[in-house]
Amino acid sequence: MSSGGEDGEKPPNHERWVISYADFMTLLFALFVVLFASSSRNRAKMEEEAKGMVAAFHGLTPALIRQQGASKGMMKHQPSPVPKPIENPAPRTPHNEAKPKQSAPVNLPVPPKPHAPAIAPKPAQPMPPPTPVPQRPVLSKAVSQQLAQEALALEKVKQQLESLLSPLTSGHQVTIEATPLTLTISLDAAVLFDSGKAELLPGAKSLLDNVADSLKSLPRPFAINLQGYTDNQPIATPQYPSNWSLSAERAVSVVELFGQQGIEGDRLSAQGFGEYVPLADNSTEQGRAKNRRVVIVIRAPDVQAPSPSTTTAPESEPIAPASLNVTLPQPAPPSRAAVASPSPPSPASPHPSP
Repeated sequence: MSSGGEDGEKPPNHERWVISYADFMTLLFALFVVLFASSSRNRAKMEEEAKGMVAAFHGLTPALIRQQGASKGMMKHQPSPVPKPIENPAPRTPHNEAKPKQSAPVNLPVPPKPHAPAIAPKPAQPMPPPTPVPQRPVLSKAVSQQLAQEALALEKVKQQLESLLSPLTSGHQVTIEATPLTLTISLDAAVLFDSGKAELLPGAKSLLDNVADSLKSLPRPFAINLQGYTDNQPIATPQYPSNWSLSAERAVSVVELFGQQGIEGDRLSAQGFGEYVPLADNSTEQGRAKNRRVVIVIRAPDVQAPSPSTTTAPESEPIAPASLNVTLPQPAPPSRAAVASPSPPSPASPHPSP
């Protein structure tokens, strides 16, 4: 025979390993699919499968009993690694019926209760002394009545001045401030004086005459203090070499007019503060106009609270100053003296902005 068959054979295939590799990958993929499907089973289906497997091998259906604290098997539904079937007891008859045996109770040892450590009682600490409550000053009836009369007199004068100065008050040229025993009247210097001068204008004299008439109705001990203020513009004239002298001279001019109108000289005083207590910014004309002013401060006389030894007198009763809304003023300044004082006015005499 000719060797044509040998010549017609196909060359060997060296890539047959791909078929085996593809089969291996297919089986491996199937394995992972089965594992994934098994992991996604729910609990009820797994219990049914377990019952079916046990019934197929043993012919019985076990009762899956879960006991708290018992050991668990591989599956959560199994109470033990190997489920044990429960044998069906024989039916009871009158002949073979027997009383159930009672198991003797097991006495478990009870651990002793831990004893709490004895806590030694803390030594009694002395109570801190009570905080003393500050007692309000007690004023006698006479002093209380005097304070009430002075407050009423000052309120009456305030009402008179508000009616008298209402045109200037509405134009923000005069400001009136009142506390229970202090009255402060702030007048713009332009209402009273020419620029750089301390002589009162004719209209200012008539205005201050009416103010003096109202002040004369105050009780005798009331003190009247005149305070002069300027802006920061320098002045250097033969008559007024500085703002100190100008502010003091303006205050003295008003003091002298009040003295001519019949107000006692020992009730009057004058102070000059120059440019050192401004109400507004001196960089603007409006601010400088507010700073140029004359302030009339009316104070009630000082009232000394009685000593503790006199608070138990029969004619005294506890009346606190707060019940009268009274603030005790500062001591009155020296009488009728033109003082160029570098210190600002006392807090009892505020100077509100017009």
